[in-house]
Amino acid sequence: MRSFLGIDLTRQRTKLYDMVWPKLGPKGVDEYHLTLQFLPEVEYSQFLEIRDHLGKFAYPKFNITLDEFVAMPSAAKPQLYALIDSWGAPKLHAFRLALKEHFKGKAEFSPVFKPHVTIAREKVLGDFYAGCDTINAIKPLDLIVDNVSI
Repeated sequence: MRSFLGIDLTRQRTKLYDMVWPKLGPKGVDEYHLTLQFLPEVEYSQFLEIRDHLGKFAYPKFNITLDEFVAMPSAAKPQLYALIDSWGAPKLHAFRLALKEHFKGKAEFSPVFKPHVTIAREKVLGDFYAGCDTINAIKPLDLIVDNVSI
């Protein structure tokens, strides 16, 4: 089973939809979340174990601003378009380090993963530069980080 750790943006969904829907219409994604870390393939029992362990994780809430539109994994071979924090998000980095420590021995964390909010998949948005014009009206996007889910 493929899974990831993320921050649910359901409560901030209206803001995202108000900003994204007029520009992308049905091309945008249905559910918005800040992807923190993809996890390796796990069996369902391992998934439940990780979910239960996640329930024991506590961290004070903080704000971040997503202000850069990027193609991931690269502009040359995009699979998705996303918003990231161009300043390296020290608060988000510290948050991920705390999560990594919390999950030590239970889940693998990639050191090069870039936390992001997916705005659209490549197959629906098409050309990256056309997407840039579309997305520039959306950023910056201020988010409150106050929960983690799997």
